[in-house]
Amino acid sequence: MPTQRPFAAYVGDEPYVFVCYGHDDDAVVYPEIAWLREQGTHIWYDEGIEPGHEFPEAIARAIEGAAKVVFYVSGNSVASRHCRNEVYFALEHGKTLVVVHLEPTKLPAGLALTTATTQALLRHELPAEEYRRKLVAALTGRAPGVAMPKVRRRRLGASFALACVVVAAIALTAFAPSFYESWQGVQWARNEALPEISRLVDESWRDYTAAYALAEQAEQHIRGDPTLDALFAKAAVWISVDSEPRGAEVFIKPYAEPNAPWRSLGTTPISEKRVPIGIMRWKFEKQGYATVEAAEPTWSIGLPSKLLVANRVTRTLDALEDTPDGMVRVPGDGAPEGELDDFFIDRYEVTNADFAQFVAAGGYQNESLWRQPVFEGDAVVPWREAVERFIDETGRPGPATWMVGDYRPGTANEPVRGVSWYEALAYAEWRGNTLPTSRHWDLARGERSSILMEPPLGGFGTFAPFSNFRGAGPVPVGSLNGPMAYGAYDMAGNVREWCWNETPLGRLIRGGAWDDNIYKFNEPSQAPALDRSPQNGFRTMRLMGPLASSHPVLAPVAYVVPPEHAFEPVSDEVFEFYRNQFSYDSTPLNEIVQQIDESAASFRYEVVDIDAAYGGQRMRIHLFLPKNAQRPLQTVVYFPGSATLSTPSSGDLAGYYEYPTFLSFLVKSGRAVAFPIYDGTFERIDRVRPPRFVGEQTVAYTEFVVRLIKDLRRSVDYLTTRDDIDADRIAYYGMSWGALMGAVAVAIEPRFKSAILLAGGIGAPKRPEVDERHYAERVTTPVLMLNGRFDTLHPVERAILPLFERFGVDDEQKRLLLYDTDHIPPREEFVRESLAWLDRWLGPLSTSNTR
Repeated sequence: MPTQRPFAAYVGDEPYVFVCYGHDDDAVVYPEIAWLREQGTHIWYDEGIEPGHEFPEAIARAIEGAAKVVFYVSGNSVASRHCRNEVYFALEHGKTLVVVHLEPTKLPAGLALTTATTQALLRHELPAEEYRRKLVAALTGRAPGVAMPKVRRRRLGASFALACVVVAAIALTAFAPSFYESWQGVQWARNEALPEISRLVDESWRDYTAAYALAEQAEQHIRGDPTLDALFAKAAVWISVDSEPRGAEVFIKPYAEPNAPWRSLGTTPISEKRVPIGIMRWKFEKQGYATVEAAEPTWSIGLPSKLLVANRVTRTLDALEDTPDGMVRVPGDGAPEGELDDFFIDRYEVTNADFAQFVAAGGYQNESLWRQPVFEGDAVVPWREAVERFIDETGRPGPATWMVGDYRPGTANEPVRGVSWYEALAYAEWRGNTLPTSRHWDLARGERSSILMEPPLGGFGTFAPFSNFRGAGPVPVGSLNGPMAYGAYDMAGNVREWCWNETPLGRLIRGGAWDDNIYKFNEPSQAPALDRSPQNGFRTMRLMGPLASSHPVLAPVAYVVPPEHAFEPVSDEVFEFYRNQFSYDSTPLNEIVQQIDESAASFRYEVVDIDAAYGGQRMRIHLFLPKNAQRPLQTVVYFPGSATLSTPSSGDLAGYYEYPTFLSFLVKSGRAVAFPIYDGTFERIDRVRPPRFVGEQTVAYTEFVVRLIKDLRRSVDYLTTRDDIDADRIAYYGMSWGALMGAVAVAIEPRFKSAILLAGGIGAPKRPEVDERHYAERVTTPVLMLNGRFDTLHPVERAILPLFERFGVDDEQKRLLLYDTDHIPPREEFVRESLAWLDRWLGPLSTSNTR
């Protein structure tokens, strides 16, 4: 069955290319000329012959008017008398001929001689991208996607003002090769790929790798499409990558996909390379140097101007002969304790097989390796007496978990465990190393990386799927394939790792074990130095520069675990005193509408100033009012995250990252959003206060909270004056900092009929009059909590569950959902659950009340 012709031939005064082909090749030729036409070039082929015209005359006039002629060579076209005549006629009239071989074809002698002066393009042999570039250059002298220059030419007649350009093969990729050999690829890219990319961008605010991969596929068909370019602008950054020394080849792949193939970015230095926004695995390779692995985002935090900006990734490679076996390099830092040089740390926790070498080498008998005096309480234990305690289950020298002086069968690559701090240090001395200080251990896990510095955008949730907090026991080192920032594995869970520093109870131990709570990855612990619990293991480090014995990084750690918040429930009379601090006189709002903007397709945007409830101040409220919803509107009052405490202006609030990520779905659902500018945020920043002023046991902090809640209540006052707002259907919604404030806000403001707390919990210690636990007990509004199970800012056991359990509503009026992420749950989840919760407690927005 003949292939349907994709479009009518060009008619007009612009340059075009005449296409000569065998009709039996139309399944190959038509998709190519359709693609070229999509690129802005003009094409004439025999579809342009009008009814009633003589075929030879029409062809001759078309060739005469063409800028160039493309001849698709195949067995079919060579056998066609019409194709051969067209080629001869074109050359006789001085036309430039571009010859494209669709398949290996032996030309007849006359045709071979005629076309011998033309450089042929072997489409069947060239890589698709190279073929496309060469063909378009041959036809137009330009790159793909650039319009042909507009050159005037003589008019041929009403039927044949023709123009043109031909083919280009659509690049093949490993993901979807069929799209690039078919004209249908353009339709797929526009009708299917673009909507899906837009959906992925909308839902995946922290990781755009999936959206980017699909956009790359679409780009092969519709390069330069403005919609696609706009999506790339959201999903990608242009990154620079370097290494010392330079000349290293750099590879990346998404961190969440350890089995994905590596993708080369090129050789350092790399400048302005487009990559997806996401957290990636990195690999740097250079001959003669140790390969470097890394975990690093392609983004960095760019607030206040922009949330995510391009990162600059750099790593140092060490010559093979200068790299200690089994160790990775970690950059030093200007730590609070003082400058630290780069250092090496073990890639993996010390294994049973590693420790067996120490035992076989007489490590337990070599007193020179045991340089630190052994303490039991305040008493020093003689070395020989002490070492006799370091025995296995059968009384032989070795870890407490061994038997008969050896590890158990099948555990050679598991971390050694059941060792004291003294045994770990002796092993480190035997290798010429030492135990890491707390600061060195933190640097090795990547505390200076954006992953851990910005928990809402990465955090432990990135590493959790590749970490061992499973409760079933240790696993072989590296088997979970979860490298940290500089290539060290298993720093979260598996076994606890002894560190150098003294603590009130003994020595510091980091990272948590397989049966610990996940917050132990972030929270230091301590144990007596003689403790040989089966969860205790270690890794070692090697310094690259001298570290003075007086360096503060070696100093004892004064405290390890933050003290529990003291909490005593208060009587109703005392709580009433707490509540009254948020009261204020009912005074005129004196509202002034500063801005009305109808330009957005889905919402009306208003900016309104009103009198605050204190100090003669004015405050601003931003309103997003859906256009397609019936009035009066259900409304959500938003309390933002703490980034607003350091963002100088709310001038472009619709472009500020919290609106598209956390609020736009509410407006799309048909609900209004009120975004007050609270005291201390945006243009109301108080430069005297610390930027993240979210919890202190001071009167100043208490007064700050009082002003925040008054701002919130004053905003509700204003909303209830508007005819387009339903005063009986107003909800509270807080994200992160706003969720921390939620218990106080909802307990104090009775006009909220529902509350959503995204990534909240019990915060830092504060004075009792603003302690959220007192207020949670008095909450009577239905509350939905959405949290990450791996949140290191608000651990489940210490911050999330204690708050949830204190809410004073009945069980059916509160709900807690935990997701396998760090601070912020997946967007598609919190969107779905938030809308369902609002539908339940404010009422659904059915088709009957939308328009």
